[in-house]
Amino acid sequence: MTRRPLQELRKLTLHLNGAGREFWTVQGIYGFIFAHPSLQELHMSSANLPRNTTELIPRGSKTPLKQLTLDECNITVEALQSILSYPTGLQYLYIGENLYSLDEERYPAGQDYNQLCEREPAAFIAALSQQQHSLETLVYSPQIIPFPRLARPATAGLSLNAFCQLCEVDLPQPCRILRNLLASDLTAPPKLTKLSASGLRYEWLFDFEDVGPNSEPGMRVPSVIQNAASALPNLKELVLCFERLYLSTDTTTGFPGDMNIATAGKFLQQRGVTLRILQEPSRTSCVRPILYGEAEKEDTLVYTNDDVGFRPSSRVRPGPHRDELVNEESGGDSYAGNESEDWEDDDEEDESSE
Repeated sequence: MTRRPLQELRKLTLHLNGAGREFWTVQGIYGFIFAHPSLQELHMSSANLPRNTTELIPRGSKTPLKQLTLDECNITVEALQSILSYPTGLQYLYIGENLYSLDEERYPAGQDYNQLCEREPAAFIAALSQQQHSLETLVYSPQIIPFPRLARPATAGLSLNAFCQLCEVDLPQPCRILRNLLASDLTAPPKLTKLSASGLRYEWLFDFEDVGPNSEPGMRVPSVIQNAASALPNLKELVLCFERLYLSTDTTTGFPGDMNIATAGKFLQQRGVTLRILQEPSRTSCVRPILYGEAEKEDTLVYTNDDVGFRPSSRVRPGPHRDELVNEESGGDSYAGNESEDWEDDDEEDESSE
């Protein structure tokens, strides 16, 4: 019997545009791509995924899909729920919400797209949980919320501790819900070995937490590092990428941020955890989706808790970074902030919202 075309396709990448629009819409017969009988790797970008994305797929359909990348997409939680119901054992999941084309966000109209974890956290976690038995790597890049709620996000009843194979989580954009779930041993995935987070603020380095009697006297470490070390017993690598870091250009004297990074590195080194501190590029002309022949500007490695420590190249901050360096006499209290979300403790936010 002659097989139909593409019935043995294993890997597919779709960088498409819509008719007269930057984004294309996955519905009707196009939704069948999520039920392909042999596809194991699927990467699609600039796609609208409305509620009815998969309405034509027969109920109970199953696929061998292992890797799914939704790159710079407009996503409804209903579409995510149905898309993740088909793979029998998804291992890699990248959810990238629309960050760079907000004028293309609401089509088809009348539906709620993006900011899924903040907007509908229970439904979002429930959608992911369909793959809790097999998922090994989760990357979630939510759309940036211009003015996030100050109150602590509600996480009651939410958990990732049933994700028994999840070893790596990467948050290219801040997500308070997932941050809080990963900061508690009651809700964090038990086998997580690598945690990466980007979009962090310099001020975060001054949010301290005493680390307890088993460490050196007086050692104080930023809260997120202490929380990660406590909640993730199998953690081997913590990668934190800051929007801007203000480091001393003199290797013999450091700003407070330098010293806090070094202290955190020593704290994690004692626990067998590699700490990598990175700096985001100051400017970039290439944004997602990354098409053929393009390359994203790489983050700069600033510090690793190894024998080298701070990298020499990290001591120089050209352009706008240098103009905003912390004055040493201020003790690190004077710096330029921004409105992006970070990994600070929410207690102060709760108080400010009351």
